[in-house]
Amino acid sequence: MTSLAAGTSLHLCRMKDAGKIRPPLAVRAALVLALLKQVRGLDDAEKSVHALGLAATPQERWDLFENLHIRDFLRCRRALAKQRRSKTRS
Repeated sequence: MTSLAAGTSLHLCRMKDAGKIRPPLAVRAALVLALLKQVRGLDDAEKSVHALGLAATPQERWDLFENLHIRDFLRCRRALAKQRRSKTRS
């Protein structure tokens, strides 16, 4: 048994309530964004990106990251294919 200093408390691991039902990411991000409205030095777009990252679970952050990179990859491939087609026509 370990002793705790005065004023400290033990917290349960949050991983244990992984099955807990949470509000949708958009709702959680809106709540965090409301808190970030007070922050100076960031414009609204930066605040919304930070709010999304702070409100997301690690799995949601990974999914956002993966989807963003897949979209960018596909966009670059389409642009490259279009560029190659225009070079062959010239």
